[in-house]
Order: sequence, then structure tokens, then C-alpha cells
Amino acid sequence: MLHVSNFLEYTLIMTRHTHEGQLKMSKATEAKEALQRAGISQIHAASMLGVTFEHLNRVLNGHRQSRRLLQKVLALSQEVHEK
Repeated sequence: MLHVSNFLEYTLIMTRHTHEGQLKMSKATEAKEALQRAGISQIHAASMLGVTFEHLNRVLNGHRQSRRLLQKVLALSQEVHEK
């Protein structure tokens, strides 16, 4: 039998986990959309950033986490967009 206090604790943990996942996904989505707006393919971006396409793709699709790479993608997109 699940006690109310255990259920509430579980709900809080799952809510926090889901919220954190959404925040990470939104940064990845932001970076992915920035590349698209700048007209840069993921293959070209990966080459310019010195990472493999597979790694960049996993980060942009939220399967891997890398704040540093997302920041680099956003900076690259901004740089190309300003030219």
C-alpha cells in the first residue's frame, strides 16, 4: 500500500525531474533552431566545432547533455547570422 506521504514525495521528485528535462530540452531545441535559422547544417556545424556529427546530433536532440557544446552552437549561429 502506498502511503500519501510517499506518493507526494514521488510526485515532487518526478515533477522536478520532468521540469529539468524540459529545461535541458529547450536549450537543445533553441540551439537546433538557431542553426537552422543561420542556414548551417549539423554536419557543417560539427566540423566547424571540432566534434562528430553523431555527438552534436545527440546533444541537439536531447539524448546527451553538453552545456558547453550548446553554448558554442549558439555562438556559432549568432556569428554566422550577423555576417
